[in-house]
Amino acid sequence: MPFAQCSDIDIYYETHGSGFPVLFISGLGAGTWAWEPQVPFFSRRYRMIVFDNRGAGRTSTPPGPYSIEQMALDTVRLLHSLDIEKTFVAGLSMGGMIAQELALILPHRIQGLVLAATHSGGNMRISGSDEVYQRLMDNSGLGPEEIVDKNIPILFSPESVTNRPKLIQAYRERQKDIPVQPEHAFAAQQAAIQGFDCSDRLGKIQAPTLLLAGEDDQLIPADNARRMAEHIPDSRIKILPQAGHLIHMEQLDEFNQTVNEFFQARL
Repeated sequence: MPFAQCSDIDIYYETHGSGFPVLFISGLGAGTWAWEPQVPFFSRRYRMIVFDNRGAGRTSTPPGPYSIEQMALDTVRLLHSLDIEKTFVAGLSMGGMIAQELALILPHRIQGLVLAATHSGGNMRISGSDEVYQRLMDNSGLGPEEIVDKNIPILFSPESVTNRPKLIQAYRERQKDIPVQPEHAFAAQQAAIQGFDCSDRLGKIQAPTLLLAGEDDQLIPADNARRMAEHIPDSRIKILPQAGHLIHMEQLDEFNQTVNEFFQARL
């Protein structure tokens, strides 16, 4: 299994395909497996790179605290270790927050930036309901499969939960084989999200940016993308209907095609 030694941690990563690099960054508690639906499509067109963030998957899970900036610096070190000078970047949820910091750290090395189902933190953040957020974060007394079942109505749109059993079952099956995240690492990632604030720096993002959001996202409402689009200079936005937080799974074909068209226009 490939690992990159990056400062105080070892980062587990995978590469698929060849061509211009595309780096995909995962959200809270997620890792390489989160982007499995994208692999067949993007690996035919690009050198697709996925990895486990600090505190998740096979990457090291040191004691907290963590910060989004720290995880962005982890990502910088991974790019250095892979000798990648320029890349496209796509980040989902917490991964979108890491991607914002990364674009500010490496302004001339990000060829195009996709921020999906994410927010900029600070006073600009538009939160979902406290009840939904607390339900997602409270895993006390639950086993891995019970946690997955609890989260499905939060992460997916009502339409998918009700009418797309194959999609929901595929998500369940994928979650069965993932490494269990230690409680301290989950709490450290969660605290990093709460402490994140890029709201007053969005105007400094130089990379062309595509903002994607699900119209039915209960965790990070689509208005976050609309608000961010007003502040990132070279940005465009697309809201995907009948999609919750995991837009890259619920609207798989539209997500892949939209992101690919955005990247191809910037090659």
